[in-house]
Amino acid sequence: MPLRFLSILLFFYLATAASSIAQSPGTKPKPREYPFGAESEHFENIPQGKVTKHTWAKSKVYAGTIREYFVYVPAQYQPDGSDKAALMVFQDGHAYVDEKGQFRTPTVLDNLIASGDMPVTVAVFVNPGWFAKELDQPQKWKAPKGVASNRSVEYDTLNGDYATFLETEILPEVEKEYRITHDPEQRAICGISSGGICAFTAAWERPDLFRKLLSHVGSFTNIRGGNAYPFIIRKTERKPLRVFLQDGSNDLDNEHGNWPLGNQEMASALRFMDYDYRFVFGQGAHNGNHGGAILPQSLRWLWRKSYHLRLESGEKERCLAVLREGLHGADDGDQDRFWPSIHAAEGLTLAGYGGEVRAFLEPKLLSEKDDQHRCGLARELVRAGDTSFISVLGNILAGDDPYGHVHAAESLYKIRQIGNAEAMAKAFAQTDDIKLHLMAAAALARHSDKRAMAAIRKALASDDPEGIRIGAWLLGRLGDKSDIPRLRSRIGVAPDPLIRAYVEHSLAALGDPAGGQALEKNLGSTDPDIRTYAAAFAGVAGAVSLAPKLLKQLNDPHPDARYRAAQTLLFFAQ
Repeated sequence: MPLRFLSILLFFYLATAASSIAQSPGTKPKPREYPFGAESEHFENIPQGKVTKHTWAKSKVYAGTIREYFVYVPAQYQPDGSDKAALMVFQDGHAYVDEKGQFRTPTVLDNLIASGDMPVTVAVFVNPGWFAKELDQPQKWKAPKGVASNRSVEYDTLNGDYATFLETEILPEVEKEYRITHDPEQRAICGISSGGICAFTAAWERPDLFRKLLSHVGSFTNIRGGNAYPFIIRKTERKPLRVFLQDGSNDLDNEHGNWPLGNQEMASALRFMDYDYRFVFGQGAHNGNHGGAILPQSLRWLWRKSYHLRLESGEKERCLAVLREGLHGADDGDQDRFWPSIHAAEGLTLAGYGGEVRAFLEPKLLSEKDDQHRCGLARELVRAGDTSFISVLGNILAGDDPYGHVHAAESLYKIRQIGNAEAMAKAFAQTDDIKLHLMAAAALARHSDKRAMAAIRKALASDDPEGIRIGAWLLGRLGDKSDIPRLRSRIGVAPDPLIRAYVEHSLAALGDPAGGQALEKNLGSTDPDIRTYAAAFAGVAGAVSLAPKLLKQLNDPHPDARYRAAQTLLFFAQ
């Protein structure tokens, strides 16, 4: 499909999105409800942190106020360890610390720290100040009758006061008990609504304190001048910030401004200034439902490792063009292009274009009848930020027709979900279908299931070619350095070059030098499948030195090899 036509499609998508926001409240569609995924749930094998409650009534920055704050300390925190803990601060702490609320942050932190997707992190949940001598009740959204709240002054004001308040008052209290890093690259701040713009202001004013920020339905409107931020961003030298914004088309529209438009303006300004940012724009309202549902993937993105690859002028655009070509590649009815198109969708989402992916794939899912294809479509919609499609995968896995079971289990593993716990346990328990058994094991192993990890290692050691192939593929993502000897022992017995490549690529992902050398060699293989998997695993292995070879692979005659090369290059360039 010509790029000019794709540009026209994208223009009409953006125009339609903007016009839907501008509709009167009476014509708005009903807000979409986004369910929690597995990483917002407790798992018995995951160590749980502890939360303590505190009161602060000695403020000098905000004299006369009193407030609660909560401190989360993960189970992995070592007071005498050599490394200090990372830090994350949350405004409206009562909303984020609530285990049964819309965010369930302590549970999410437990899961992400256990999986290694976040460093050991102390979290501080701070409520806004109330003008009172004491707190007669727990702080919630509204102050009791006769008590004035200082929330808007603290959160909506565009200055450095709130950052100073944290720096000089709250954080020193926390540091009396816990060792916390002062490295701003290891400090993040988050908030909802006015707390969202507060997070941005704190990091904008004091990037020496915070360099990561997360805003849920942020109030980038004219409550106290916040609508000016998009223009300020465009005219200010880029600051060393990483920004995640979430909003929905059913957010507020009132005398202060239009929240969806304000957030879109922020995203546009950040894109213009080439910030490291993400913007997930759904169909939610002014609440924490969508932001809470995607909190695990938001935090994973915020705390990810950076490789700082600088693509030359035109190279990023070339990568995006390759992926967009792939996304639309199955439109001609060629079924052989379906899965490569799904892989291109993954690459676009990981590069920050999830909205484009959702707009393209959702209509296809509604009309798709093939359960295996429905798994691919639902998986990428979830990856792009819409957790409402997790149920599609869970239902297919639990269905009587086994046709889609393997694809459902594999897709749930890839997006770190369980879908249907009973069906997943059943899929793992059976061993007649080795693919289904191992994909279910992979999904369970994401959540520290030791039996599942043992099953994957057992498959690698077996004589079954499929067991070796899938076991190796999974250990490259789920294993650790203790698996390197296991993988090395299988190179000599790999029954064919492709399975040998799977083993070599997983060794590279786990840091084995010989595996890294083999991965580089495999990028030049005459087998297109080996080239494709090498390009994909180059990202898993963090092999940024292979960027020149990946750039050449953008011209590979094999579509999937091109898409995986483009995905990995954009991943390195974030």
